[in-house]
Amino acid sequence: MKKIITVLAISIMAIFVMTGCSITTVQEGTVVVQRRWGEIETVLTPGFNIRNWFTTDVQTVDLTVQQVDLSFVAYSIDAQPIRGNITILYYVNIDGVEEMVRRFVDNQQLEQRLQGAFQQEIQNVIASMAAMELVEHRATLGGEITNRLRYLQSDFFITIERVNLEELVFSQAFEQAVEQRMIMEQQALMAVFERERAEELARQRQAVAEIEAQAIIALAEAAAEELRILQDQWDYGSEKALNAILRYRMIAVWDGVLPRVIVAGDTPMDIGFIVDGILGD
Repeated sequence: MKKIITVLAISIMAIFVMTGCSITTVQEGTVVVQRRWGEIETVLTPGFNIRNWFTTDVQTVDLTVQQVDLSFVAYSIDAQPIRGNITILYYVNIDGVEEMVRRFVDNQQLEQRLQGAFQQEIQNVIASMAAMELVEHRATLGGEITNRLRYLQSDFFITIERVNLEELVFSQAFEQAVEQRMIMEQQALMAVFERERAEELARQRQAVAEIEAQAIIALAEAAAEELRILQDQWDYGSEKALNAILRYRMIAVWDGVLPRVIVAGDTPMDIGFIVDGILGD
């Protein structure tokens, strides 16, 4: 039995050798482009594949996510130099593998071409904006660059998965100018706040003054009315009403201190001992 198995194995190997067949193993996350006499024939997917090694050659293409780290220097529309670092994650589309290999040969040469294209598009985005705009829109700039880079996907047969703008550095002179501008804006805001507060205080004082003026007018009108009533009572001789009003006025202005001296006829009389006795009780 062992001899039979050995003979069969040798026979199969002999057939493979005579026909030029061989087994090609394709790893997960990759595909293999098979050429016959230099022309692309097919794309082999992960697993075991049989090919003729006399007439064909193969090339592996990595389909896993690739990372490109770029340091760039660009100029804004107002000629401010800007440095930055950016990370781009992408992968090759499986349905574009054949065209990618025809144009760029392999993953390494594809990445070299991508780096130049990425640099150019990033510079175009920076050059479309003034430096102060870049400062103000720094949080959304990564998204704008991502949208711009995605225009390259169809030309390079890739999909851009993520773009991370990790750093954006302006010149020292520009940073100082921005800082000075922020200080001036804060001072201007403080001046506006102080002016508005002063205006509010002035409005409050005016309101208080108007209320006080209205109170004075009301008091004056009340006093005038009181005098008018007194005059009427005097004119009509209503002694009872006149005495009632006079008593009310005396009570209104009385300070709560009882008199200690009264005048009886032409002679003043000290009644302090009577007051002290009343208060003592």
